Amino acid sequence: MKKKWQSLSNTEQKYVEIGVLMCLFLGVLLGVYVPAYRELRAVKSELKAVEMEIDRVELMAGKNRNIQQGLRELQDEVALFRHRFPEKEDQGVRALANAARNHNLEIVSTRIGIKRKSTDNKNRALKFGAAECGYISVTGQLKGRFQDLVGYFEELGSSPEYFVTVERLGLDRVDATEGILSISIELKLYLFGASPV
Repeated sequence: MKKKWQSLSNTEQKYVEIGVLMCLFLGVLLGVYVPAYRELRAVKSELKAVEMEIDRVELMAGKNRNIQQGLRELQDEVALFRHRFPEKEDQGVRALANAARNHNLEIVSTRIGIKRKSTDNKNRALKFGAAECGYISVTGQLKGRFQDLVGYFEELGSSPEYFVTVERLGLDRVDATEGILSISIELKLYLFGASPV
């Protein structure tokens, strides 16, 4: 090996030395650069996650408003949401009856079921904060015109006083000339508060 090295000219020896030094330099550079590059990528991904969280908060609060105002508006929305779920059955049933009367529907009879627990598909109780969600079935027999029934359904979907779903609906014509219908309806009124059965 030593003879081969000596047989090379000075220029060739310098090229070999430069090549070896370049390889050593690149090895040291890569050994330092790769871990630093990995750390830089990790920091960049953390920064991106923080920026996304900031964007989410800004979106909630609004870009041109202060955060206190945004939080107040969010609290108002939560309060309005909670308000749509009365704690007592009679509050919600009274609101449903008043809505029917406001739309010129005559209430012939009503039957209120017992309060039941609302559950998810794994049979776990649904909760909002500490309050358990429940529902009662409200079955009613009404009389009125079709247009009034449509107005009633529109109010059922938009009223801030309750959250209700229509489970069953039956229509029979009572008076064709006046357009009066006999309406049998079953509603599910959702509630917070007292423990359901």
